[in-house]
Formats: sequence, C-alpha cells, structure tokens
Amino acid sequence: MSNSTSNNSNESNNLQPLSTGTAWERDEWFEIEDFLKSAEPPKNKLGFQRRQARIVTLLSLFEADSVNHDPLMVTNRYIETFGLSADVARFTRNLVMGVINDREKLDSLISGAASSWPVDQMAKVDKNILRLAIFEILFNNDVPTKAAINEAIELAKSFGSDSSSRFVNGVLGAIVAQQAKATPAPGPAQDL
Repeated sequence: MSNSTSNNSNESNNLQPLSTGTAWERDEWFEIEDFLKSAEPPKNKLGFQRRQARIVTLLSLFEADSVNHDPLMVTNRYIETFGLSADVARFTRNLVMGVINDREKLDSLISGAASSWPVDQMAKVDKNILRLAIFEILFNNDVPTKAAINEAIELAKSFGSDSSSRFVNGVLGAIVAQQAKATPAPGPAQDL
C-alpha cells in the first residue's frame, strides 16, 4: 500500500487517509503487501486468493472485535479498499460471517484448548486468527487441516507478537488432537 507523506516525524502514529475517505492508524496491521511478499508463497492462484481473503477476514474480525463495528460493513469496506475480485470477496464474506455466526462455539473450543488463557484476555489478533482457522478446519471443511494451520501460523507471524505463532500452533494442534480423539476411526471392512 502506498502511504502519504506526513508533516509529523512520528509517522507511525498519524492517521492516513484511504482512497475511500476513511482513516485508520497506520501500523504493521495494514501492511498487506508486505505480508504477501514476506510469507511463504502459496503454491497456486487459488492459494494466493484465499490468503488475500484470510488477511481481509482477519482485518475485519479484528476491527469488529476491537471497536464493535458491524463486521459485514467493515468487510465490505476492506473488499473495496483492496480491490478484491468477486470470488475472493465472496470467500471473504463467507469466512467472516461463518466466524461471527459460530463465535460462541469457536471460543468454547479455544477455551478448552487454552484453559490457562481466558478468551476475553487473549490478544485480539491471536484470538481472531484462532477463530478463523478453527472455523476453516471444523466448520467450513473447504481447506485441508494442514493448510489452514499453516496459513494461521503465517498470519500470526506477520500480524501477532513474537510468541503468537507458537501459541496459535499449540492451540490449533490441541484442537485437532481433541477432534481426532472424539471422531472414531473407521474399523476394518467386514464381508457380509
């Protein structure tokens, strides 16, 4: 993203106008282009598009969680701001609304896997990365588990704290292990 020049020497605390006329505090959260360049590249076009959708989903969930804005309005604003294609926009909206609609179930799963970290006291970035990944793994089932976990770790590395990626990986690993125990393995085929 291009940034306008500021009169104030402390540019990281200035509000920067968006092309849509709104403003936000410029920080690493919104450096999507840097993230797309630094993260391990997706293997194909669909993977790249889904990564874009996850970034916008995370931005939307974070803003909605932080300042209580309507998640769909926030999502639509980001979709327009970043010029997402119709397919990426649809996937993004599905992710956002899925997380919002299943948030209580998602938070319950997070609480069970990270019992020493109350969900309401977790960093909002980490919490929303976990919500998104768990939704994709358990409720959406459109992405392989390993891919959803890897994407969540990449988001945590770029947008979270130094320990976010380890935390996210640990919680997701615990949830996947719990789900594997809860789902009975298919038995041997029997001839009738």
